[in-house]
Amino acid sequence: MLIPISDDNQGRHRTPYVVYTIIAINVLVFFLQITGGDSFTAAYATIPYEITTGVDLVQAVRVPGVGVINQAPGPSPLYLNLFISMFMHGGFMHIIG
Repeated sequence: MLIPISDDNQGRHRTPYVVYTIIAINVLVFFLQITGGDSFTAAYATIPYEITTGVDLVQAVRVPGVGVINQAPGPSPLYLNLFISMFMHGGFMHIIG
């Protein structure tokens, strides 16, 4: 493995708008996770059964150690869960890192 000692970026003077947009989406979805609670996380997380069958699981789910979570309906095209779940975070330290 090679450890880089320096980097030569002298020719680059553009603003990384795509990187800033991805960071903003991460912060927005994390804010929605905090305000929405467990029901938001359960509705917008990728659940393999939902993706493979195309059926949205809108029901009360019993989670060991947590209790019963009333799952909210997910996004209208169910496969949007695959995209949204990429921006979810597990806590403050996870998003800061």
